[in-house]
Amino acid sequence: MPNKKQEVDINIKIDLATLSNHTSKGQSEKVVTTLTVAQIAYLIKLLFDTNVISASNKSEVLTRLTNCMVTKNAREISPKSLKAKFYSADPGTKISTKRLLEKLLDSIEVYE
Repeated sequence: MPNKKQEVDINIKIDLATLSNHTSKGQSEKVVTTLTVAQIAYLIKLLFDTNVISASNKSEVLTRLTNCMVTKNAREISPKSLKAKFYSADPGTKISTKRLLEKLLDSIEVYE
């Protein structure tokens, strides 16, 4: 990615009530992502750390996310696993997440 300063203003509102494990039919339809559990955790950590999202109980947010998401490789995301990865990101996860964010920024330019 070329060296250029990019500023991104992101406003995200997460309604914890909608992240419940049940739909009106009593079943949950989970969002499938190609991200790893570690990448999900690190992205959420970045959103918290930059005050894009906030909550008095981060643990509850993480638990609710596990109720509505699955990965390509993990049909169930353990709240314990997501929390552990949230508080301890390995260097490989940081690099792959940075590449993902760069790709997303590049996509913005394509859609302009």
